[in-house]
Amino acid sequence: RALILLECLVILALAGLNAGGHSYAIDNEVQFQTTRSLVQLKPQLESLDTIWLESDVGPYREHPNGGYVGIVGIGHSIVAAPLYATSRLAAQLLPVDDRDNFIRTGTFFTNSVVLALIAVTIVLLGLELTSSFRAAYAISLAYTFGTYAFPHAKTFFTEPTSALVVTLGVLAAARWRRTQGPWLVILCGFLAGFGVMVRVSAAMFVPIFAVWLVVIGFRRGGLRAATRVLLLFTAGGLLPLIAFLLLNWWRFGSPVDLGYPSVPQSFPLLEGLLNQFFRPGKSLFLFAPIIVLGIAGMFAGIRRD
Repeated sequence: RALILLECLVILALAGLNAGGHSYAIDNEVQFQTTRSLVQLKPQLESLDTIWLESDVGPYREHPNGGYVGIVGIGHSIVAAPLYATSRLAAQLLPVDDRDNFIRTGTFFTNSVVLALIAVTIVLLGLELTSSFRAAYAISLAYTFGTYAFPHAKTFFTEPTSALVVTLGVLAAARWRRTQGPWLVILCGFLAGFGVMVRVSAAMFVPIFAVWLVVIGFRRGGLRAATRVLLLFTAGGLLPLIAFLLLNWWRFGSPVDLGYPSVPQSFPLLEGLLNQFFRPGKSLFLFAPIIVLGIAGMFAGIRRD
């Protein structure tokens, strides 16, 4: 526990020192404005760039009742809300002209905290999958400093929070496999649902969680156990699902409106895969070389068990 706490504090300190303290892109700015709107319970953005307002592809849209709302996941803003609220409270001690920068700096530490929590989560997950604390600790450090995770923590993008929520879901599922605690399945469902609130694309993990849990349940208790697990998982996902629909209604005027415009799906799939894995601009193997060892380890693990 002392080593895990030490790792958490060291990573938090390093990520905090590396944090930019400002928005790096229009997406970051809109996410910050969404956090501000959420804390103040006003579904409109402030200080918007008129160039983006006049664009058809801007990251926000007009609210049915006036103002503007960002077409970004609300989950990240929920996670960032405590830091925003704390920074806003402390900023009241400063001159008026300095308050906004202070609040921004405090809010943009969110991903520093998230990265430290991911590192702890990975250690705990590693301990569920192997009896070696040294291996679990090494995997956690490799993820933190050998992948996109550390650079992303510098920004206010939603990827770190999405990674944290999904990894916590995996941890809950893995622990359930060992302890059979039903509340862990409910927690897994909640985290899977909340992941969608962070990034809509996280919906791709929901069926993966569900299928894995059902398969394990079926192996242990047949169809009845599998059905019970599926119901528990669904029950856990109901709360974030309802919150997701209500927030969509509040922000966009309809529960089923996700905010995003229709995106053409005409880009060649093969070219996209080549870009993701082999092209120098965004190659997974260049920017996260530890993945190469991960692939080798996956095949070694299949052969071993």
